[in-house]
Formats: sequence, C-alpha cells, structure tokens
Amino acid sequence: MTGGLHLDGLANTVDGLNGGHSREDTLDIFKDPHVGAMAVVGVVLVLLVKHASLAILPYDSMLPCLVLMVTLSRYSMVQLACFSSYAHASGGLGEPFVRGMRQEHFLTTVLLTGSIILVFGGVRGAMIWVMVSLATLWYQSYFRRRLSGITSDVLGAVNEVNEALVLVLATMVFY
Repeated sequence: MTGGLHLDGLANTVDGLNGGHSREDTLDIFKDPHVGAMAVVGVVLVLLVKHASLAILPYDSMLPCLVLMVTLSRYSMVQLACFSSYAHASGGLGEPFVRGMRQEHFLTTVLLTGSIILVFGGVRGAMIWVMVSLATLWYQSYFRRRLSGITSDVLGAVNEVNEALVLVLATMVFY
C-alpha cells in the first residue's frame, strides 16, 4: 500500500549510515537514488526477520500480532517525529510531518494506540508497546547525535525495523 516507501527509507538509511563518514556525507547518501550492497543486505535481513517471526507465530495469534505490528510501527514514527528535529535544512517528504508534529498529535496517537493495543494485545501487547517505545527513544538519541535530527528516510527505517521488532517480541510473548 505504501509502494515500498518505508523499505526505501530503510535502504537509504542503511546505505547512509554505512557509507557516510560525516553528517553531510550521510545526508547526501540518503538523497542518492542508487541502492548499495549494504542497503540490499539490510532490507533482506529485515524482511527475513519478519518472515521467520510470522512463520513461528501460532495461527490464532496472527491477527493480533499483525495489528500490533502496524499500529506500533506507525506509533513509533509519530513518537520519533514529535520529539526530534528535521535534519535537512529544507526539503524531503518527511519535513512537513516532522515540522508540523505537535505534542497534542502525540497524545492523540498514544490514546488511539493504547485503545488498539488493549483490544488486540492486552497486557502482552502493552509490554511490546513499552519495548518499542524504548527502542524508539534509543533511535532518537542515536540520530540526534549522528545527524542532529531525523529525515523521511529515518522515519521509514524506524517503521520497518520496529515492525520486525514487534514480530520478534510477539514470538516471545504470544508463543
């Protein structure tokens, strides 16, 4: 449905973090439309983790886990955007999202996410939510140090990595 937009962000982020020796190098690599070998490896690894996790989940846990995966990965993008600055001076798909994010947007997202988590995941879902939120705080800290903020590619990468994280955690608490 997203046309691979988040996977593209993951690929660009992996390439940028691997090849960029400075903030400027990394941000330039993010803009490069070419895909490097490390980007392919990163995307394949994340997709394999998702596939492997889904393969071992019990069938009756599949729907709740898929709902948690989508909800928490999108929640993490709002969390990251709300408490981060935009790394580029201007431009980029994520700029309006990051610069326009307000704390009331985050609060609304917390309330909606909490409702969905309670209905589909209960206490186990809430435990996964806490872990994803903590991981997202770590990403925020890392990208603040590395890039002085986030980009649309970083948002896409965080979405994809957190989808995989949710499924890995789900295999531990729903199996």
